[in-house]
Amino acid sequence: MTEAVIAPQVASWIASRLPEVADKTVKAHEAIGLSKDGELIGGVLIHDFSQHSVDMSAVINEDCLKRNVLKSVFGRAFRYHGKTRVTLKIPRKQKCIREFVGRLGFKEEGVMRRAFDGKQDLVIYGMLKDECRWI
Repeated sequence: MTEAVIAPQVASWIASRLPEVADKTVKAHEAIGLSKDGELIGGVLIHDFSQHSVDMSAVINEDCLKRNVLKSVFGRAFRYHGKTRVTLKIPRKQKCIREFVGRLGFKEEGVMRRAFDGKQDLVIYGMLKDECRWI
């Protein structure tokens, strides 16, 4: 069974797979690990907290896409932390991920030119609490 867990080692596990968020793990953040049979198979880093919003970065596979896991992740941001929006920033070239987050309910909001690595654009996606079907 896939389940969401909160554990200190999850942030470093995510950072080892997403170097672009490694610096987020030393700042204010919360990491939710997704485990199956006791082994980490994915994770979500909730970071860059502001008064009304948070950013998320994730390492996922299809086992992470169970309704109970999505409810845990979005419930954490919207209910537990009381935020009104979640923001994702995805490199423009990662088209399959951008299409996937659209199916989750995120809306494309804009582009940050050359913001990913100084060469590649980041596409900004947002989801408001009242748009989230997972909570």
